[in-house]
Order: sequence, then structure tokens, then C-alpha cells
Amino acid sequence: MWVMYSVAMPGLSIEGAQIRFDVPLIVLGAATSVVVVGIGLYPVSRPGSGCSAWSRAV
Repeated sequence: MWVMYSVAMPGLSIEGAQIRFDVPLIVLGAATSVVVVGIGLYPVSRPGSGCSAWSRAV
């Protein structure tokens, strides 16, 4: 989501409007995205926690 927004916004142009980016906010958004994805991937990336672990539990 974040990447699509960040790539699409420079292509946006509105006649008579100046569009500027808040660089610190963009960097904060990128860092937040990386951290949230890392938190989501951590549980499934540990040894013994893949699909085979789920099939054994069920």
C-alpha cells in the first residue's frame, strides 16, 4: 500500500495546485511499514513454525 501511494503521488498533477512531499513523514511511513511487516513475518519465519507446524496442530 505504502509503495503504491509513494510511487503514484509524484505522477499526480492538479492544474493550479502545488503538491509537495513531507520527507520526514514519508520516511516515517516507510519505517513503520517495514517494522509492521517484520512483526508479521517473524512468527512464521522461526524454525518449526511453517505450514507443517500448523498441520500437526490441527
